[in-house]
Amino acid sequence: MYGKYWKRRYSFKYLIASLLLCISLILFWLLNNSVSKKDLQIQIQSQRQSQRQQLNEKLELGNVFTESVEHKIENKEISLYESIFEKIIENQPKVHIGSKSDITPVTGLTRDSLEKSIRYPDVFLKEVKRSVKLLVDYLNHNVDIEKVLEMNDDPEPGAVFLGGTENDSTWMSLISVSIFRKIGGTIPIEVMIPTRKEYLADKAICEKYLKSLNAHCVVVEDKLQLKTTGRILNNYSKIKRELAIISSRFSKMIVMTPDVMILKPIKETLFDFELFQKHGLITWSDLESRTTHPSFYDIINCKISDSVHSLKGFRLPKEAWQKGSTEDALHDFDGTLPYKSTCNDILMIDKSIHFKSVLLSLFYSYYLDGVFESLLSINGKASTETLIAAAQTLRLPYYQTNIEKQVTGSLYEGEFHTVGELYFDPNTDIISHDRYLEKMQNKAGYEINAHNYNVWLDESSSRKSALFLKVVERLTPVELFGKGVNLKPNGDRVNLFGKSVHFQKNFEVNLWKSINDYTCNYEFECDYLEKSFNSQPAELKAFCEHTMKPHMTWLSNF
Repeated sequence: MYGKYWKRRYSFKYLIASLLLCISLILFWLLNNSVSKKDLQIQIQSQRQSQRQQLNEKLELGNVFTESVEHKIENKEISLYESIFEKIIENQPKVHIGSKSDITPVTGLTRDSLEKSIRYPDVFLKEVKRSVKLLVDYLNHNVDIEKVLEMNDDPEPGAVFLGGTENDSTWMSLISVSIFRKIGGTIPIEVMIPTRKEYLADKAICEKYLKSLNAHCVVVEDKLQLKTTGRILNNYSKIKRELAIISSRFSKMIVMTPDVMILKPIKETLFDFELFQKHGLITWSDLESRTTHPSFYDIINCKISDSVHSLKGFRLPKEAWQKGSTEDALHDFDGTLPYKSTCNDILMIDKSIHFKSVLLSLFYSYYLDGVFESLLSINGKASTETLIAAAQTLRLPYYQTNIEKQVTGSLYEGEFHTVGELYFDPNTDIISHDRYLEKMQNKAGYEINAHNYNVWLDESSSRKSALFLKVVERLTPVELFGKGVNLKPNGDRVNLFGKSVHFQKNFEVNLWKSINDYTCNYEFECDYLEKSFNSQPAELKAFCEHTMKPHMTWLSNF
């Protein structure tokens, strides 16, 4: 009996012990498992931190790599320009033709008349021809346009103004950019400043006021960073247009002097027309006839046709071309530059087509004095002709307007006072030209020529559309009032631009509001205001109170 009892008791104790052992094992396992999870979490956390660190390092390395690539691209760009500029300097023609007094005044526009105005020695012509050929060959073999455009150019079109302290060009650009926006121009804008010193003199204009108008200053000296920059910049006034185009980030652009203002909104669509897409360079005709010397065409190996393709500049359809005579103007012949000389105040250009033209133009401009000046224009207009001459040299397409610029101004006491020049829309120009030919070329008894074309244009304002205005007087208020341009000695005030179908009703009011704002309402330092008021705030305040304010009141009631 007791044996059975102890056997049962022992079995019960064994069961309890087994249960306790199991519980202990379970607790031990759970404890170990918990620690493992913690360790695992710590390990995972550590791995994640390590991965983040590696990712950050990769990102940082990526940034460094990107900057390194950009730096290399920039160095490559500088290297390209350096080599080109060195080649231009190295390739200087080793001849010089003396003073302008050696030139006989031009008495006619025929080949014979132009040739007689100046006789070049053979050694001069051979050396200039050699120099031009060497540079053209260099450009054709060493300048990869696609690579140049990949370096720094913006695919969207823009406007470029030629700024700087010379002639208060940055101040003038500020006024023109302000009007650009008020008229409704939407494309981005760059204002080119020659040197860092000039930028600092007008720092407030660049960093505050132009920036607020979606316009940015570009310091040419900083942009190019060339060893040859010093020598190049010493001649900046001769080559500022070319350096502006080279330095701009835009591939397609309108380049304007700072005294040019738009009269209608300039938008991206202006660059979409077939005329610009086809030619890549648009220039505007001046009032004077061209006097490029016949020897220039020999220098660039350009064969002049015996067919006349225009009549005093009015382009004829190809079926109307006829064989010319010795009595015809040289620049009415096919193969020559346009009959009218070229304006230098505005141009439209696509660098993807005409980058080499710009570089060759820089060469022509750099060696204008004593070499290319009389070749490009016997009458002294050579500085306006270098770009179109370069395009002609390279056999690249360009378009020059049929409609020449037109003077505008106002009447005072019966006298007309010129205050500006109008430049017309090139797209309207080609449409009107073609429409005129379509209507008039088969009209019995009617003679197609430049004079009759201008008469036809004036019969309807829709046949020519003014797009730009170049002001003759600089828009510097102290000088405008001091010279009596808009305030006569007897106290009479004059509307600068008079009444014209080409101007918006409030154009002059908006112009003076901009001038008044930047002169009187915004307090900032710039080169023009410092010079004009001797850094004396009291003088500026007096000018604003006694000169500007009465004029603004008069304008508001005009």
